[in-house]
Amino acid sequence: MIVPVRGDGPFLSETLEAILAQEPPPADVVVVDDASPKPVALHETALSRCRLVRREVRGGPAGARQTGLEALRTALVALCDSDDVWERGKLAAQLSALEDNPGASVCFGRATVIGPDGAAYQDGSPTVAGTAISVAVRPLGPAGRYTVGYRVVSSDGHPIQGSLGFTLTTAGAASATTGPSASSAPSTAAQPAADTGAGSAAVWPWVLGGVVLVAGGAAVALRQTRR
Repeated sequence: MIVPVRGDGPFLSETLEAILAQEPPPADVVVVDDASPKPVALHETALSRCRLVRREVRGGPAGARQTGLEALRTALVALCDSDDVWERGKLAAQLSALEDNPGASVCFGRATVIGPDGAAYQDGSPTVAGTAISVAVRPLGPAGRYTVGYRVVSSDGHPIQGSLGFTLTTAGAASATTGPSASSAPSTAAQPAADTGAGSAAVWPWVLGGVVLVAGGAAVALRQTRR
């Protein structure tokens, strides 16, 4: 596990607490201080279970991760930013996915589908088939703009993340119970709007048989980094 940090790292304690609470816990946690003006100090509860490595020259996120990779004592590599908090079960789920797919070189984090009402509509964990990432969705709700967020980690350890959207022109079945004007007509995705994620070209989402399929730039970026 590599956690790069620079400066005060106001959320670092919460980040490490969530990491160390995973079952099973990571075998090695390397916190990389990326040449902070004031050296980073770990909370006493993390000192016995994490190793702190300091860079004297700032390298940015990529340089800090590389330093962590060189110091890491495990074959598997996981990344977590110093302001992120892992959900319980995340590490176990990813380890299980890697065990079930011994030929895989990367295991990505998550994909979310957020509706115009702020509700999450993804159902279960995302999957990869070839160069496409997909996640099942529950019956959609009100008509409007839906945002699909994704985050993958390439085989060289670099995160690729972004978001994209589509417009639901007819209210979905899930909106039938939200108010008297809601319609129970089948969900129909129309006019998908392409956004760009970090390091990717245009990405297009499609709702097909209850699954959001992300194809294009994000998949290409994943494929290229695995060559």
